[in-house]
Amino acid sequence: QGRDEVAQVARTFNRMAEQLQQAEQERWEVEQMRRDLVAWASHDLRTPLTSIRAMIEALSDGVVSDPETVQRYYRTMRADIIALNDIIDDLFELAQLDAGGLVMEKSPHSLGDLVSDTLESFQAVARQRGIQLHGRVADDVDPVPLNAPKIGRVLSNLVSNALRYAPDGGEVLVTAVRQGDEVIVSVQDSGPGFNPDDLPRVFEQFYRGEQARSRATGGAGLGLAIARGIVAGHDGRIWAANNPDKGARVEFSLPSSS
Repeated sequence: QGRDEVAQVARTFNRMAEQLQQAEQERWEVEQMRRDLVAWASHDLRTPLTSIRAMIEALSDGVVSDPETVQRYYRTMRADIIALNDIIDDLFELAQLDAGGLVMEKSPHSLGDLVSDTLESFQAVARQRGIQLHGRVADDVDPVPLNAPKIGRVLSNLVSNALRYAPDGGEVLVTAVRQGDEVIVSVQDSGPGFNPDDLPRVFEQFYRGEQARSRATGGAGLGLAIARGIVAGHDGRIWAANNPDKGARVEFSLPSSS
């Protein structure tokens, strides 16, 4: 009996040691992700700022005076400022989600209109790369109780990601259908798809996988974490998968009634 008690104590001690080791590993991973976030955000903020500063100095010093070039500089600076604003919005929204301070006031709204508006805002970018950008919303979907600006943000994040990874001449498709008491929204692209090892963690804050889909384009990769927080605030679900033939899809659900 004494040997059994010693063995039991040893097993308990081993389990405690394993749990402590796992907790320490998870703490290290989170800390590493936070450091990576700071590095990526700093890089993404510094790059457009450096560009804007250089162009302002060139304009101020008279180095650039050709009207066509001046207009091109102004367009580039405007695009850089929009990029900066998007990064700051992501960081601010993520902070609100962490603090539980993101208010989700909902009212009946046309999801079809939101999808249409989102696609229209990306049509120019898609045309430049020859990407077909399509949307299909089933007739029985609307209206849906939602916070229009927030779900619009989710759609923008997902479509932006899909366009980033779709090849030139590829396709991005957004669909919405009613399934029981839910509406399922899907954003699909014809890109390389997700690394299967990354799929369980793609919505985690600060997480960036090792596969090219997650790393090639830079950035802190906050869009999916923000989308998850907004969808959760609507009592919905969000998930990612690879298509059987090619490409990836990110889908989320919304309750179809209050």
